[in-house]
Amino acid sequence: MKIGIIVDGQAESQAFRFITAKINIPNTQILAPLYADLQPRATPQQIVRSALGKIQILVSKNANKILLLIDSDDRRQCGAEFARDINQALIVSGYPNAQAVVKIKCYENWLIADTDSIAKMKNRFKITSSFEHKVKPNKADNINDPEDLLNSITIRTRYKKGKDSVEISRYAEPDKIGSNSRSFRKLLNLLGHPKYLRQSKYP
Repeated sequence: MKIGIIVDGQAESQAFRFITAKINIPNTQILAPLYADLQPRATPQQIVRSALGKIQILVSKNANKILLLIDSDDRRQCGAEFARDINQALIVSGYPNAQAVVKIKCYENWLIADTDSIAKMKNRFKITSSFEHKVKPNKADNINDPEDLLNSITIRTRYKKGKDSVEISRYAEPDKIGSNSRSFRKLLNLLGHPKYLRQSKYP
């Protein structure tokens, strides 16, 4: 099985590859993430059109499955319904093997989910009990502004989406992210992770 991933942020395309490299699934190769300009406020049809070029690249690489990762951002529609609408647009476009994964609410919600790994970056972040209490247990997806929460523990300068997201991703462990983020567990489920094949609701 070969799985391609399309992400909606340029910094994320660089950062997320460090996390996917740590996801070990038997007989599965996860290709390096590709960036496409996917806008959460766009219609599902517009989102699919924006992804088509990268979908075709992954098809040319013989990807058996393609996952589109997109922020829910401030969209009022629930993540599951948003994903279903995008999936339907993908089917209509002729790509039934492509599926959407909606990040609740953005990539930083996944980054804050692994507090242990952030704590290792002692020169950049100072983890507090308040920070951990807001994320654990299983509450990372509930944070409306994860960048603001990260800024509450940064040392010297504010959180930098490019550099800091890459560095946190270098340390982050998929299992620990999954323990505090249901939307990340949904990704692991669709990737075929043995631990989450039957469910993604609970850790």
